[in-house]
Amino acid sequence: CIAPDYILIQESKKNIFIDYVKKYLTEFYGTNPQKSPDYARIINKHHVERLKKLLEHSHVVFGGTVNEPEQY
Repeated sequence: CIAPDYILIQESKKNIFIDYVKKYLTEFYGTNPQKSPDYARIINKHHVERLKKLLEHSHVVFGGTVNEPEQY
């Protein structure tokens, strides 16, 4: 399994790249990815909490919604 968790991109291409990511994530998962049957959930509550803390201390440009009971 290859799961990249970062992207290296020229600063001048950053906003264009973000726009494409938003476009294709919306195309793949719809306007509400939480309702998509194709969008996976986090494996357990421990990791939900861990990721929630990471999001709280990050600059999120798209998404970032957390639903602990659904492990999303």
